[in-house]
Amino acid sequence: GGDIKFTSEDELKKLTQHIISEKLLCSKVRAYTVQVPLPGIPTYVVALLASEDKETAADIIKTHKRVLQLCNQADLKIISISSDGAANELLAQMEVVNLSKSHLEFIRPEQGIKIKIPLVGSPPLPLVGIQDPKHARKTSVNQLLSGARLLCFGKYWFSILHLSVLVESEESSLYAKDVFNSDKQDDGRAYRVLNEDTLRIALGSEECTG
Repeated sequence: GGDIKFTSEDELKKLTQHIISEKLLCSKVRAYTVQVPLPGIPTYVVALLASEDKETAADIIKTHKRVLQLCNQADLKIISISSDGAANELLAQMEVVNLSKSHLEFIRPEQGIKIKIPLVGSPPLPLVGIQDPKHARKTSVNQLLSGARLLCFGKYWFSILHLSVLVESEESSLYAKDVFNSDKQDDGRAYRVLNEDTLRIALGSEECTG
């Protein structure tokens, strides 16, 4: 949380030797990016931080809190904070609600719904914890191929059977490898499955009713 200062080159060398001897080297880097919710604006990297292998959800949420404080000082209004699907990342997302003592609450007891959104910053604004959109898209597409669950929308359902029909269309952006023996981590595949073109073809196919 503070600045690190070295009084001499010798001290820097000693610290480097200590990091190597104690095996304190970090194998990953955590990148914090800012995305403006308007079309045509690229995502900006605002921080690159060393990340330890055994980083816990508590470590991540501590870093989140520090980054949000700096954003507030820079007058950046953060409305959501996202992360990938790693277990410690998801646990940290659940802890986002505890970043503030004041919250917005939406409660519907009859449906078993209770949503609690922290108010963060100055002035306090809602901050929603979400999954990174690219990871969420890959997760959604992979569910279609798992066979462990049936993805339902009202009285309709969607599965790999429908994708096998869509891939045969001449207008489809899908490739055979997007449906059969596919790479589950392919961002391009996830986009080709869940996009406007695929939806339009599905709506025009009798075999993909709904």
